[in-house]
Amino acid sequence: MSSTPATAMTLRAAGPLLLLTVLSSAVLSSAVLSPATATAQTPKVLKHDKFAEDIYEAVQGINGNVQQVEPGFVEGEGFGVLFRPSEDDYPFNIDGVDMMFAGPAGNPNLGTSVYIEIYLNAGAGPAPANPTPDFVIDSDEFYYNGDFGVPIKGNQAYSFQFDPSDPDGAPPAVTEGTVLVVVRYKKKATDLSTEWDTFQCMIVNELNLGCGCQPAAMILDGTPTTKSLTMASNVMHIIWPVGTCTGNKQWKFFENVDFGTKTLNGDVILRMRILSSDDGCVGDCSGKECGDDGCGELCGVCTGDEKCTPAGQCEVPCVPQCAGKVCGDNGCGGKCGNCQATFECVEGQCKAPCTPACTNKECGPDGCGGTCGSAPCNVGTACDEAQGLCIAACVPECAGKECGPDTCGGTCGACGDAELCTAAGQCEAVVGADGTDATDGTDGADGTGATDGTDGSDGAAPPAMTITAMSPDEGPGGVAVDVSITGTGFATGTLFKLGGTDLDAVQVVSPSLATATVPADLRPGTYDLIAVAPNGDTVLFPRAYASVMESTALSSDGCSMGATTPPSGTLEGAFVILGLGLAWTLHQRRRRRPILQRLDRERRRLPRS
Repeated sequence: MSSTPATAMTLRAAGPLLLLTVLSSAVLSSAVLSPATATAQTPKVLKHDKFAEDIYEAVQGINGNVQQVEPGFVEGEGFGVLFRPSEDDYPFNIDGVDMMFAGPAGNPNLGTSVYIEIYLNAGAGPAPANPTPDFVIDSDEFYYNGDFGVPIKGNQAYSFQFDPSDPDGAPPAVTEGTVLVVVRYKKKATDLSTEWDTFQCMIVNELNLGCGCQPAAMILDGTPTTKSLTMASNVMHIIWPVGTCTGNKQWKFFENVDFGTKTLNGDVILRMRILSSDDGCVGDCSGKECGDDGCGELCGVCTGDEKCTPAGQCEVPCVPQCAGKVCGDNGCGGKCGNCQATFECVEGQCKAPCTPACTNKECGPDGCGGTCGSAPCNVGTACDEAQGLCIAACVPECAGKECGPDTCGGTCGACGDAELCTAAGQCEAVVGADGTDATDGTDGADGTGATDGTDGSDGAAPPAMTITAMSPDEGPGGVAVDVSITGTGFATGTLFKLGGTDLDAVQVVSPSLATATVPADLRPGTYDLIAVAPNGDTVLFPRAYASVMESTALSSDGCSMGATTPPSGTLEGAFVILGLGLAWTLHQRRRRRPILQRLDRERRRLPRS
């Protein structure tokens, strides 16, 4: 995980929030029908954060507040909440999850994707008792604007609705234990130091500085100066220790994650919606698309021509396909008819049995799809199918021959491009008009070949390209710097790069001297100098130049802990966000061929410890 400390942000609405109107007219419009909620089930929201249970009211409550956010997650890391339902809640079904994300002011439209993992009977935490989640869903699998897939963006609230009518669309019923809900980032962290306006989100490999950030950050209900954290409830699954970008991940409670100068001071805004059973009956629709759930409610309703099978699957009734057929399979597990005795069904038609024609034949086809003879022809013989007899096999005759026919329909070999095969089966060179062949050493226009030592030059090879120095070897970031480069073998047209950045205004003064300009937008860091000759030859001079950002203080662990000047009236490190403005209801919907990497049904029903 990046060593980025939790950052304070001012969350401001872009305008008055008429959330129901936004929901129906904004980018997300869902036309799917959610399964009917059982009348015997009571909805409830489990959460730790201090905002209203209703996601729409929570959006209004958080707008304008200063909250901590954390964007510094790399691919595969995640955050979550450990829920401890009361005894009165059991048994229950998980109806969905609600969450909020913050986005960078520099580009709030950047999107990412996440997995939502649910661990049942998770234990006391922070690590779940069973490392394999009981349910996994991909944000790209949710129904959005008439299609599947919704980008997770900052400054948005999301309400994910599960689909119990889909065998893989909802977690199993919960009868006991804790529940851990984890949001895990699918995509790699990138250098978003400009977008988040902080060097804490930078990636500079040469300095081993920074792991990058995600474009959508988790939001906490606390601030850098006000602590509002429920102990042993908020969880991270991150690469440990903090500040490392690759390696093994560990489960940690928020209170055990130390960023050095700051701590995580609040509960993450991540909720779980449940449907608690009032009469003790919990409907079970596992593996079913339709039919009864065991509690008098339906798991789903089939549409169109589909009918619900006894196994709870929606299927179109099979129509027998017997057009033009008098026998054979009807495509629905039955038959189109039966043939009379001694007749057999061949491609839907009754035909008299075939009598093999093998009189006076010891091999070859029998006319009925089989072969004559009880065994293959002996070694050294082959079947002449026209006669049905085993005859002596042809032996190729290639003794003393390099090419030409082998008397068995093949060849004894092939000659080269400048050779011909003689009647005696020998490859001979083609003779030119002047009586010389291509190997007499006079293949050049001047009568000299490529091996006579004269290649058009004076015989001396050009000097090898090298780099011996670059001056100056460091300069301030944000300013164009003129430099000189010394070495050998510099040719006109040679290019010079610092890492992957081309130097400007390159001029080769002589084979041993070149001048250039370091561009002003070169990011802080130490770079290798690379020279690329016109013929493609490349040389590298390691750690040739350092770009220094004098206004940034680097911490002892190699990660920038400085902050830009905060807007007036906000806390240190705060950034103004245009608004936490939309509450989207996202419906999980069945696909015929889902791409989601879900656990199979057996793994989702692991025994409880």
